[in-house]
Parts: sequence; C-alpha cells; structure tokens
Amino acid sequence: MMFDWLTTDKTQLLVAGALGGLVRWITLRDKWTDGLASVVVGTICALYVSPLTIPIVTPALGGIGMPPESTNGLSGFLTGVAGIALSGILIDFWRLRKRQLEAEQLEKEELKK
Repeated sequence: MMFDWLTTDKTQLLVAGALGGLVRWITLRDKWTDGLASVVVGTICALYVSPLTIPIVTPALGGIGMPPESTNGLSGFLTGVAGIALSGILIDFWRLRKRQLEAEQLEKEELKK
C-alpha cells in the first residue's frame, strides 16, 4: 500500500549501501562530514554498481543456502563498502599526484630564479 516502496529491490540496495557507509563511518570514527560522504557514496555505489555485482555474488552465496532477497541486500552492502574504499583510494592517489605536480612546478620556478 502506502509503504510498499520500502520493500522494493532498489530500496533494499539503497539501505544496504547506506548501512555500509555507516559501518565504515562508525569503525573509522571519521568526522561527521566524512561519515556523511561515506553514507552517500555507499548508497550511490550500491544502487548503481550492485546490478553488476549481484550476478557475481549470487552463485558464491547461493551455495551456502542464502535466500535471493538476502543475497541482493548483502551484495548492496558489500558493493557500497567496496565503492567507498575504491573511491577513497582514487581520491588519495589524485591528491598525491597533485602534490607531486605542485612540488615539481615549485622546483622549476625556483630554478628559474
């Protein structure tokens, strides 16, 4: 009826991804802004990447007798956590490269003097 949308596959993926972000936030004890970003990134990754990971995860988890609806939620959770980790690695790499380029530019400017 009114709250039927809460039981849809997409809603379950959204919740699973958000909870993955929440788990990361709590375990790493990040600032609230970082924690909120983890929840958002986990939600986005679970919603948009889980359709790609569900076919991979389902056979692995189906062997242990997990019902399909639980498999989808777990896949969303794991995809959210993995998406947070991967995006964090990419951001760290980007920041490192930016610092390297800035240092090289500063060195070139000093050599011109």
